[in-house]
Amino acid sequence: MKIKLKGGKNFRDLGGIRTSDGSTVKPGLFLRGAHLSNLEDRDIAYLKENFDIATVVDLRTSRERGELPDRDIPGAGNVHVPVLSARTAGLSHENKGTTLKSISKARPGKKELEKIIPDLAVIYPRMMWPEAGEKFRETLEIVMKNATQSRATLYHCTVGKDRTGIVSLLILTMLGADRKTITRDYLLTNRAAAAEANKNYLKLFIATFSHKLASRLRDCYIAKKSFLDSYYAAVEKEYGSVENYIRNGLGITDEQVASFRKCSLIKPVHENGID
Repeated sequence: MKIKLKGGKNFRDLGGIRTSDGSTVKPGLFLRGAHLSNLEDRDIAYLKENFDIATVVDLRTSRERGELPDRDIPGAGNVHVPVLSARTAGLSHENKGTTLKSISKARPGKKELEKIIPDLAVIYPRMMWPEAGEKFRETLEIVMKNATQSRATLYHCTVGKDRTGIVSLLILTMLGADRKTITRDYLLTNRAAAAEANKNYLKLFIATFSHKLASRLRDCYIAKKSFLDSYYAAVEKEYGSVENYIRNGLGITDEQVASFRKCSLIKPVHENGID
């Protein structure tokens, strides 16, 4: 369900998503989005009034946070859980602090751009590396704790697509959603990001006449099924399934998952009562 904010992009609630057994994710518990830097006062008031947000989990790097600091939401803590390191992102020491904002402002040359624009087809499989897994586990522990108290978690990165998308994938897998449903939610990003993605593509193409570089920059803003598929493939190669990865890679027990489902799902109602 889309959350309409004047100064915020790509915000939505996982509530209402159906799981494989016909259950529905409870609304108001799992909120995903982009950075909170541009939220207006009315947006802050809307989030405060409509959601009981216990924690904002910021998945960005320290530099991203510094360039676009989150606005505070009264009553909610803000926890920094940086998923990507320079190693995970495949960046050198010289350009490890690069962000989408700094790329657009600096207008570096082609050779430098080849080094600093992330290749998401490479990064998605790396988001199952142990160092990223530790951060995802930390995030999921916060999400599960808040859900048991019927309180919301708002988790986000810069665009609200890649790191945020994997957190959503893990949450929805734990709740029993199938891959098709998870992919459908992931691709909803394009409704919010397509215009900005195309604008940045044109800017870089005009500056460099390089379709390859401009396309890679555009990919930083849009969701592609192939990116998510590459993550699934990496996880399945190592663990056999995402469920096994959650259990054996992240160390989240079946008992924890069962408890999480109990407080996060609305069971289907049939003619003869609740199933």
